[in-house]
Amino acid sequence: MARFIHSSQARGFYTWLDELKEFKTRRRHLKSTLAYWIKQNSGRAFRRWIEVVLAQKETELRDEHASKEAERKELQRVKDEEDIK
Repeated sequence: MARFIHSSQARGFYTWLDELKEFKTRRRHLKSTLAYWIKQNSGRAFRRWIEVVLAQKETELRDEHASKEAERKELQRVKDEEDIK
């Protein structure tokens, strides 16, 4: 009888141990999947932010270049008029 009780307890313990192992494995897989998703999502957000900032900088530089080019042309025109006189 004692052996039967002991084997029942052991079977219950090992069943619980197997279930716990499966639970921990599933939790570990879910955790790694979640970490992967978070990294991908934050990376995507960072790349999008960089694209927006780069586009703004390009616009600013293009406007600045256009204004300097217009100023240079105006100065060249004034210089040419003075040379003609």
